[in-house]
Amino acid sequence: MTPGSAARATRAWEVERDTWQEAERPPLLGLIDRVERPADHSHTPLARTDEDVQARFKELADQWLTETGHLSSISQRVLNPSYQQIIGLGPQVVPCLIESLREGPQHWFSALVAVVGVDHAFGARTPSEAASRWVAWFDATTSDDE
Repeated sequence: MTPGSAARATRAWEVERDTWQEAERPPLLGLIDRVERPADHSHTPLARTDEDVQARFKELADQWLTETGHLSSISQRVLNPSYQQIIGLGPQVVPCLIESLREGPQHWFSALVAVVGVDHAFGARTPSEAASRWVAWFDATTSDDE
């Protein structure tokens, strides 16, 4: 350690500490500042029917695309409140996600893994291959229901 380096480090820490105290919270590498706050949907009733889930999914998916379409970071896109609310719709949203994948590869893979609990596209090399694997899993799972 060079002479004075400890003093400089201590001063740098004090400046950072004072900045945290002024803000009344640590910056957490700026992550919290970048996460959007969800809109208040406390007045929105919980979706109960498939039609309710489909309508809510469409609303949230459109909102999500509008809010994140310009972002290149997948992590920023999936941390968006609309995306998280889609996950919050639970297993009833899986058919909506699969139908969207039938139209072409979309960024629903994280939502599917979160809702289903298993990555049925593990090892896929392309988004198209991942979409095909999820659709095949869904079709095989639901073919017994018919």
